[in-house]
Amino acid sequence: MNLKFFTFIALFCISLSTLAQSASSSQRRISWTGFETWSTNHAAKEVISFKNAQFPGNEDLPYFVEKFEKKDNAVYSFSVENPVFQNVTPEEKVYLSTKNIPTNISVSSYVSTDRGKDFSFVQVLPFVKTEEEIQKLVSFDLKVEKLPEPQKTPSSKHTFSNSSVLANGKFVKVKVVETGIYKITYESLKNMGVDPANVKVFGYGGALLEQSFLKPKIDDLPEVAIHMEKGADGVFNAGDYILFYGQGITKWSYDLEKQLFTHTLNHYANEGYYFITSDVGTGKKIQDYAVNVPADANVVNVTDFVDYQVHEVERINLGKTGKVFYGEDFTNKLTYNFPFSFPNLTNDNITVRIDVAAISSDNSSFDLMLGSQIKNIPISRLGADLYQIGKDANVTHTFTSPGTENVDFTLTYKKGNNASRGYLNYLEVSARRKLRMSGSTPLFFRNVDNLDSSKYNKFQILGANTNVQVWDFTDPSNTKRVVTTRNGDLLEFIDSNEQIKQYVAIDPTAKNYLTMEPTPAGTVLNQNLHGLPQAEFVIITNPNFITQAEKLANAHREIDNMTVNVVTSEQVYNEFSSGTPDATAYRWLMKMFYERAKISGEMSSAPKYLLLFGRGTYDNRGLNKNWGDNLLLTYQADMSLDAVKSYVTDDYFGLLDDNEGSNVPANMVDIGIGRFPVVTAEHANDVVEKNISYMKNEIKGNWKNQLTFIADDGDDALHVRQTDSIAQTIFRANPDFQIQKIYLDSYLQEVSASGESYPLARKKLHGMINSGTLMLNFTGHASPLGWTNEQVLTKNDVHKDNMFNSKLPIWVAATCDFIQFDIKEISAGEMVVLNPTGGGIGMYSAARTVYAAQNERINRFFTEELFNRKSGKYPRLGDAVKHSKNSISTEINKLSYMLFGNPALKLNYPEDYKVMTEKINGNLVQEADTFRALSVNSIQGYLVDMNGNLASDFNGFVEVTIYDKYQRIVTLNNHNERNGAFPYYDRPNVLYSGKVEVSSGVFTFTFMLPKDIRYNYGTGRINYYANDTITGKEGQGHFENFIVGGALADVQYETDGPEIQMYLNTPNFVSGGKVNETPVFVAHLSDENGINTVGSGIGHDLKLVIDDDPYSTYILNEYFEADPGSYQKGRVRIKLPPMSIGKHTLTFHAFDMMNNSSQATLDFEVVEGLPTTIYSVKNYPNPVKTETRFVIEHDRPEVILEAKVEIFDLAGRLVFTKQQYNADNLKWDLKDNSGSRVMPGMYLYNVSLKTANSEFTSKANKIIVLGQ
Repeated sequence: MNLKFFTFIALFCISLSTLAQSASSSQRRISWTGFETWSTNHAAKEVISFKNAQFPGNEDLPYFVEKFEKKDNAVYSFSVENPVFQNVTPEEKVYLSTKNIPTNISVSSYVSTDRGKDFSFVQVLPFVKTEEEIQKLVSFDLKVEKLPEPQKTPSSKHTFSNSSVLANGKFVKVKVVETGIYKITYESLKNMGVDPANVKVFGYGGALLEQSFLKPKIDDLPEVAIHMEKGADGVFNAGDYILFYGQGITKWSYDLEKQLFTHTLNHYANEGYYFITSDVGTGKKIQDYAVNVPADANVVNVTDFVDYQVHEVERINLGKTGKVFYGEDFTNKLTYNFPFSFPNLTNDNITVRIDVAAISSDNSSFDLMLGSQIKNIPISRLGADLYQIGKDANVTHTFTSPGTENVDFTLTYKKGNNASRGYLNYLEVSARRKLRMSGSTPLFFRNVDNLDSSKYNKFQILGANTNVQVWDFTDPSNTKRVVTTRNGDLLEFIDSNEQIKQYVAIDPTAKNYLTMEPTPAGTVLNQNLHGLPQAEFVIITNPNFITQAEKLANAHREIDNMTVNVVTSEQVYNEFSSGTPDATAYRWLMKMFYERAKISGEMSSAPKYLLLFGRGTYDNRGLNKNWGDNLLLTYQADMSLDAVKSYVTDDYFGLLDDNEGSNVPANMVDIGIGRFPVVTAEHANDVVEKNISYMKNEIKGNWKNQLTFIADDGDDALHVRQTDSIAQTIFRANPDFQIQKIYLDSYLQEVSASGESYPLARKKLHGMINSGTLMLNFTGHASPLGWTNEQVLTKNDVHKDNMFNSKLPIWVAATCDFIQFDIKEISAGEMVVLNPTGGGIGMYSAARTVYAAQNERINRFFTEELFNRKSGKYPRLGDAVKHSKNSISTEINKLSYMLFGNPALKLNYPEDYKVMTEKINGNLVQEADTFRALSVNSIQGYLVDMNGNLASDFNGFVEVTIYDKYQRIVTLNNHNERNGAFPYYDRPNVLYSGKVEVSSGVFTFTFMLPKDIRYNYGTGRINYYANDTITGKEGQGHFENFIVGGALADVQYETDGPEIQMYLNTPNFVSGGKVNETPVFVAHLSDENGINTVGSGIGHDLKLVIDDDPYSTYILNEYFEADPGSYQKGRVRIKLPPMSIGKHTLTFHAFDMMNNSSQATLDFEVVEGLPTTIYSVKNYPNPVKTETRFVIEHDRPEVILEAKVEIFDLAGRLVFTKQQYNADNLKWDLKDNSGSRVMPGMYLYNVSLKTANSEFTSKANKIIVLGQ
């Protein structure tokens, strides 16, 4: 073999036309990177990797994966030609020796579909094993060949009614638990308000819906055939009843491979449901049917059948993840007995399928016993992987029949050590019984032997009295009465044998044996989801939040001109899962809209976004806790015993193509999905109000140009390397944005008795949150309680009482468990979204344990999509989620990532205009000019629209920030790791920040460079943000064709420092006054030579010191903003962190451009629960015709205030009242509390404010309402 090692060429996809060719081949190369560390919060392991490797299923062998779009309906094969190998290193050989390495190159492929477009994913395992060596692939030709036979594309062929049965009439919902024949008496029907003579039953009960759309699915609610037992008088009246087949929550199906029946328990519901009515047409009755048997037919006598039972008690989910719940706990009690009864048992063997689990550091086992027969079930010990929750075993055993109807099993756990714990999932028993009735008890039976369409079965049932009938309920909604013949107590009938059919022999008159009755569950309001129009955006909400969901929908309709459908989860269950909670019902609702768009040929009408309006739980059935009635269902992984391979995902609800649902990791989502993890009406109100406020885009500023990246320390600089790579990629593609870097290892780490900390990095992070950033992107270790071991961000930090930031970012956290939302405790990630007036507008992170190495790819793809401007427009959040997930193959990590936020929301990108630089110091910018220390410079610029035309209608402001040269910074390697120090480049120094007026699209400004620049020469940078104050439109831009360096000669120096005027919270503040625990500090500065904000000179910073404490010292350079049109005046504004109760002193230091200093001091007293002072309250406009807004001057800026307005008429009667958590957007639409417009005239109003720990304070005024 050729062992030449090729250098890496970036992975690329074959062009879209390639897969339409009959055959093609092109070279691929692999760049091996050796071992990389897969770390989580509590563990790490080494895996072999290469550039752009993927790890399907989170397995620890790397695969070369490539994605192709298919251009036709052909089948393609993929193969490797001309492979070039090299031997693995000795260390790699040791690692791979325990793996299953094939002797030939393994190539596999699968097809996944994205909104009707098919894609082939090719996976190559790049290792082979020879007799003596293991070799790795370094280059190869990937051959793509078109096969002669066209692809047989499976189709679901589902049709949907245009109207639901529930659209009209009265319906009563009833619930069933077990499967069987259910009885509803005449009296019960009367009590339900149903006309017994015309009773009808609709639904299909509680069986779990199939995940695959290729499986049959009943649309809406089918009518169930019923039997009316009318008694001797032949009239349906008192004492009579109806009978129908009811499906409980356990479904049995025949496994052809295993040759036995297996059960499936509905893990979403505790009951199945049906609907009772007498208002919809003629009732459907069970009808007779007989099979025409040819004279020469091959008829087989059937005298026995296979019966089945299961013992499954669901009590505990061992890892609080996944679908699997266990029942009996063998930790203390080592033996349990499980009795089963199979009347009229034959002598055939009994088959048992059992699923057990153990948590043990040593091997352990179970003994399953039937009489003297013992079957041992070994379970391996837990390995070194800390994320293994337990080990399980699923085995099938056969036992000799005991010869009696009592089949009693004993299960004993044999511990590996004293700490071992064992659990039973289920015990499933299949046994063959004689076709013999036991009294009048219904006999359920079926035949599975020798299925053949040319054969017929002659069933012979013994012990049948003269009233016994046989019903065929193979199709439960079309139960039929089989025509039988009788010979004494022998009942016979013949039926075809082409499929497994389900029967029951029943005496419908034996009401004492028909004991199963459904439980009424209330009247159902009319609904018609099937009649809804197509919509871009669908909101599925818990019924408790329908008002808030409708409010959000109306905002999208009005602001975005978007079509929106709002439905409740209960409505979805009623029409798509027979009223039974089932997560797949959400998919079927979306599938209906999706399928209608496909049928119409207008895929543009297919839904694009889905919002799940409600929190969830891993315990969908509510087995362990009283979770309440305010949740939505979650889709959990099948795996429950491995924290890394398990997941909870909302992606499942967006798998809408026909071939999707059965292999969730390999499927591609067709819509953008988000979730509001709300559990109370207050949460719902807060999140909706925050979203609507964001959509109105009323908070302008250059915070929208800021993209902040935070990297954890340690792990050989893994997180900072990943973060810096993504940051640079985003910046290169979007240079109008400004990258802010907070890399923990660049800061001095402090160690104390309470642990390690990064106080300066923490200050920087919270400062960025307060000052504003469009995106906050974190990579590192986290938990539901916060970020990093050093707690740079905690759950307490993001609580609504502590985080008030009106400039809301999208948070991206490439980390573990930060948004774990399906346990009882609310996570820090959820709090970010639930915070009513702070935190973030959305959160994209993981709800489960994920590997750091794979997080980088998820983070990169999502962030790139978030800033991928297609056709001049940025995406909505749901688009970025969808496209980024579909770029990754079968890695489970991606499924744990979810959007907590509105998928139909678009970030407030400044995307309307481009800001251009025309002249510097009067010279055109084609040649680079130089800015020197202490030089006064002028810049002229203009704005253009997206077509490059001068925006002559633009009038407003441009915010300008000028940065010094790049600095090379090397992290400190605080953990003394082998590869811990990482070099990167940043622009930490701001030379000028100010606001400039723009008139008719043109602007000019002058500024002075401080003395404290870095005197070497290098490229500077200008970043622009623009806002048209008339239209509200925004723009951005940048310019880098200039030099910063050197000093201006012949400068005349002066010695006076800046003038300082400062206060806390309000200009009315007087030194020594009282403030709340987190006051806002404001300092107005002026100096003829400008204010120094660079700080590169030692100590020449804008600095605030509280109580002469070095740990309460804050550098405020980045918080300075020059006054519009001036570099000589400006202000600093910052919200101070929580301070202790009592008296304090603060001192503020400032320098001018020539490094002349000034300082000023304030005394103040922090008072707990200090009432808010209202200085004035006004409303605009006044007089008012349509709506007025209340403007309140108070002393509590940047604090969550509960605001209340009360409107009174002149007689003192309360006309209107409104209460909300936002004092800045308090409005009245001139309607009273009943929703009617008030009469013209004068009214009095009272505005009240309070904080979370203070009482209301109030101020009154008057308002004049004009006629319309």
